Amino acid sequence: MKILHWVALILSLTVLSACAPIYKTEYTYQPPRSDIGKMCASQCTQTKNNCQQMCQMRNQSCETSAQQNATIQYLEYKEARTAAGKPIKKTAMDFDQSYACNESCDCTDVYNQCYQTCGGVITPFQVCTAFCKQ
Repeated sequence: MKILHWVALILSLTVLSACAPIYKTEYTYQPPRSDIGKMCASQCTQTKNNCQQMCQMRNQSCETSAQQNATIQYLEYKEARTAAGKPIKKTAMDFDQSYACNESCDCTDVYNQCYQTCGGVITPFQVCTAFCKQ
């Protein structure tokens, strides 16, 4: 049975040491042919910027709400502990769940959909970003 454990350990270490390359999708953009399409495509940048601003506002609002909730929960905890004659061992930070508010604000898909709707052509391609074989 010990041999089986050693084999599993060695196999696990081998798999972990052979890190596979990590790729990122990038795009080439061919603009629309018509002037109206080009004007439309230029507005896609504004659409992407609006998407990012709205996302950042949602994240900020979420964080503010989470911090307010943490304060309320901490005060309730502190009051209950004090009433029970128990020591206060936690801080407001222990109740803060704002870490869950980090929505990704990558609006590339929004931009790409807009760009294609305007008549532009998008060609995705893969770029190795880590553990690349030279």
